[in-house]
Amino acid sequence: MKAEFTTRLDAGLRRRLRVFAAVSDRTIEDIVGSALDGYLPPVPEMAALTASAEPALAEQPSAT
Repeated sequence: MKAEFTTRLDAGLRRRLRVFAAVSDRTIEDIVGSALDGYLPPVPEMAALTASAEPALAEQPSAT
């Protein structure tokens, strides 16, 4: 299942992303997904992080 999200990027970074996508014949979605997958901890570690963050997440207002 995929979810949509919106983010703001520095204009230079956005341009680099678009150029890289064009010359590598990949989508921006694929590049950003791969980058996040490499940056974020593996799923077992995320389970522990999520459990410890749930109280703080519950206090934040919804972004939608």
